[in-house]
Amino acid sequence: MADLARGIDVSNYAGDFDWAATSGLSFGICRASQGLGAPGTNSPDPFLSWNWPRIKAKGLARGAYHFLDPRLDGAAQARYFVQTVSAAGLLNTDMLWLDNETAGASAASVAACARDFMSTLTALRPHNPCGVYSYWDFIVSGNCAGLGGYPLWLAIFQTATPGAPPPWTAWKFWQSGSTSSYDNDVFNGSAAQLNSWIASYQPEAEVQSGQLNNGANAVTVITVPFGSGTNIAFGCDNGIQGLPPAALRVAVFDTNWHITNDVTVDSSKGQTVIHFPNPADTGVISVKRQDAGEVVVGYEVSLPGHGRDRRGGVGER
Repeated sequence: MADLARGIDVSNYAGDFDWAATSGLSFGICRASQGLGAPGTNSPDPFLSWNWPRIKAKGLARGAYHFLDPRLDGAAQARYFVQTVSAAGLLNTDMLWLDNETAGASAASVAACARDFMSTLTALRPHNPCGVYSYWDFIVSGNCAGLGGYPLWLAIFQTATPGAPPPWTAWKFWQSGSTSSYDNDVFNGSAAQLNSWIASYQPEAEVQSGQLNNGANAVTVITVPFGSGTNIAFGCDNGIQGLPPAALRVAVFDTNWHITNDVTVDSSKGQTVIHFPNPADTGVISVKRQDAGEVVVGYEVSLPGHGRDRRGGVGER
């Protein structure tokens, strides 16, 4: 675990935390809001205005979290969270986390509230890394059903590196213990990988975009000026249309054909990205529909940078 990036998170209980005195950290996360800001909730967090600029000044990757109240509307809480952090100075590179650890009328109702929160949050802030914080027993009790596609920040205080409770198969961050004024966290990767993960959410300059041809076995040929793109991203809204995900066969030609079969494009998992093996010589992309061809699939060829996939797929990091 020595090579994993380390960080800490704080709440209002830490007061004027001394970020300048910290050392060996790669990221810092602070509490921002709770519920809809009712009296007695300390929301907006009274120390957000203290923590937020100081995490940045220390040169750390920065994040904020919202403490979910499952009795209230999840989408409204996401809007309130974004408004609160935006007032403090929200950048695309800032992480935004849902703290889901409060019991509600039922596990199903808590999970539904959390799903509404996350779908609204990611729609409002598509270029911010967004994920879910929770603890093992709460998760396996069903309070996080349907959230497995988002990055997990797992709270479990132990020294041994944990696994991940379903619906997750891996954790992105791990809260491993606490002190009197902060919690200890690690990222599931090095400091460089943390920076790359954050950068993967950032918008890219677009070379070209369009729509794949519909119909079973329909083929779309996309030409790319040499050296102008590094990847192609596919997206669809099959969930809204009530249709199954799209299935594609993608062939990228540079001086040879590089074929990727069984490429799935599913709106519940964000964009699916395929990176060009040899960007400088890539000139043609051929995409064949392997599904019924009913759902509309858009594509975007992007300039050098990072893929936009949020939760996995072909471009998973």
